[in-house]
Amino acid sequence: MPRPSNILVFGAFGAAVVLGASACPQSPSSRPGDREMRVELDAYSGQPNPSWDLTPQQAEDLVQRLQALPEERGGGSVRDGLGYRGFIVTGGADLSGFDEMVVSNGVVLGRRAGKTQKLADSGRELEKWLLHTGKGRVANDLYDDIAKDSDPQD
Repeated sequence: MPRPSNILVFGAFGAAVVLGASACPQSPSSRPGDREMRVELDAYSGQPNPSWDLTPQQAEDLVQRLQALPEERGGGSVRDGLGYRGFIVTGGADLSGFDEMVVSNGVVLGRRAGKTQKLADSGRELEKWLLHTGKGRVANDLYDDIAKDSDPQD
């Protein structure tokens, strides 16, 4: 079942942010770069995926983590099919870059206008960090299943 399109802004060297719906309306005093980042846990087909907004500090941490990731030079790929597929990040600052970013299976994939860029998420650290930001916002059983699934020791 197709997902609604999300727009991600992914800056140079991996600074990623995606523009999308936010549960909190923007105040008139908000600056363009102050829009909230949203994380969607891509796990369901046929029902809404859990999603949550990052705090401003978490959004800053995410950008720093992305900037530190090297380019993926191997054959890594994001998950597809039924069940847990990873995370989609949306919302954020006005940076040039990609329309969408997916963090999955040790890979960060940004896409824009038919182009893609892959970054390596060694040990799936960014993926685990994104899951951690959803603690208390994702059903406990789903959270535990994803936490086990994202363990690179599997």
